[in-house]
Amino acid sequence: MKILYNDGRVDECPQSQEQEVIRHSAAHIMAQAIKRLYPNTHFAYGPATETGFYYDVDSGDAIINDEALPAIEKEMQKIVKENLKFEVFTLPRNEAIALMEERGEQYKVQHIGDLPEDARITFFRQGEYIDMCVGPHLTYTKALKAFKLTAVSGAYWKNDKNNKMLTRVKGVAFRTPDELAEYEKRVKEAQERDHRRIGKDMQLFMTDDLIGKGLPMFLPKGYTIWQQLEDYIKDKERALGYQHVLTPCIGTVGLYQTSGHWDHYRDNMFPVMAVEDEKFVLRPMNCPHHMMIYANQRHSYRDLPIRIGEIAHDFRFESSGTLKGIERGRHFCQNDAHLFVTPEQIKSEVASVVDLIFDVYKDFGITDYRCVLSLRDPEDKVKYHQDDEMWDHAETALRDVLNDLGIQYTE
Repeated sequence: MKILYNDGRVDECPQSQEQEVIRHSAAHIMAQAIKRLYPNTHFAYGPATETGFYYDVDSGDAIINDEALPAIEKEMQKIVKENLKFEVFTLPRNEAIALMEERGEQYKVQHIGDLPEDARITFFRQGEYIDMCVGPHLTYTKALKAFKLTAVSGAYWKNDKNNKMLTRVKGVAFRTPDELAEYEKRVKEAQERDHRRIGKDMQLFMTDDLIGKGLPMFLPKGYTIWQQLEDYIKDKERALGYQHVLTPCIGTVGLYQTSGHWDHYRDNMFPVMAVEDEKFVLRPMNCPHHMMIYANQRHSYRDLPIRIGEIAHDFRFESSGTLKGIERGRHFCQNDAHLFVTPEQIKSEVASVVDLIFDVYKDFGITDYRCVLSLRDPEDKVKYHQDDEMWDHAETALRDVLNDLGIQYTE
């Protein structure tokens, strides 16, 4: 498969890059189709992703929803048959801005403003459609062999809720029709396994908009399973020295200001409740409550490690478009724990936690998983406690545990 690079070269595409190039080119072809059907549409970002592609668009007064997808897909098929050639060109910053302004692409103009002054600004054209992009792309639209549009959702411009809500049109693209057919087969099988369908058919849980979106209720059969799972994990934790607690589902605003969550997380919290000169919020996490339990009395290093566990109920104000049964809701319950340890105990305690996790996976036959070591951003002086020595020690201990246990992971 030949591809066009942003320097004008046409060359064979590395096999590892094929899927990304196909998906990225599909996003451009979809944008061209949308522009033909909805001429007043303006375009933001349209990348390839790990699972497909999307384009965030501002369709003005027009409504692009799931019902519009067949028409957009049909127009894409027309563009593919037209076999339009992908072409690339470069413009100086002022000319790039002028071109985007002339075409009414205010989001692209803003994007140019975010680029470094010495940035090389390239554009790809197929037919009448021009898009600012670094590529690479297919050489002709006919090279797009298999694609399908899958969903429409909302997305804020630059992922900032203070900006305008755009329409995100999503799709998938593959090398061959056979790969697309295999994908559609997997989707159908996944729908049959969807936990929302199983939950309804087996009368495990329910939701009702009168109660509130994202607020599931467990029915007798579902709660029976819940209780068995709760007993199972508590027994395992007790055997490892965990002490279980029960804490309230609300806390004062002052609690979250003290913990630091208020400055960084309040957009995901439910609104403040003012009662008798105090301000409360539904808790989105349990860390502050458990810290206060630890701080309730003085401890010697001889008391450590102290392992506090809780089957805790939490509340987060997720946007309605992200809600999905009990997989993602505004009320959820997590088996949570906080371990208070000396620096010397970090490795042994983390190793014990990892053993517990894999022991549970084994009991439930869970084999499809991946491990990720999450590290702080040393340049972020706002969200992270400023103690580089402490961070380096803790992160090294985590890495050492994974290496010692022979666990494959990415950082």
